[in-house]
Amino acid sequence: MKANYTGFEPWGEIAYNPSWDVARSAAAFSGSSAELLPVSFDVVDMNFEGFVVHFGVAIKREYVELERYAHNIKIEDQQQTRRLSESGNVAYETSLNLAAHLNALNADIPEWSFRESRDAGTFVCNALYYSSLSQNSNRLFVHIPMMKPADAKALGRQLARHFDKVSF
Repeated sequence: MKANYTGFEPWGEIAYNPSWDVARSAAAFSGSSAELLPVSFDVVDMNFEGFVVHFGVAIKREYVELERYAHNIKIEDQQQTRRLSESGNVAYETSLNLAAHLNALNADIPEWSFRESRDAGTFVCNALYYSSLSQNSNRLFVHIPMMKPADAKALGRQLARHFDKVSF
């Protein structure tokens, strides 16, 4: 089964969002689909089909993180937190074997360091992942560091190669 991919548009002071280049490069390599998403909490209303890998940028990180959990929380402004869903679970967890993926990715793509994260944040990335996992636990969110377009495209191809050889 081929993965479908999502990435985000630029937002705020981020004039270039490499998550979109990673997503569309992965999709082009594997012959699957990529969807450009707005940086808006409206993404929680989206429905996705099949196995999906979501990409988002984490500008202060230097490594690639596979997110284990999405939490039922969001920050609407810098001071107020709210639940994403009043009736939803406290958190959702991906059903993917992250340890196996991390071992394979770190062996196959040595130019990047891949790690597990247990906190997708409190902004749109977490909201998207929470909504997506509530539909199907066979999903993944990957936070990537800021990078140049050529590096983002290369990473997308490498990740597609990895996900194309895995059964979901």
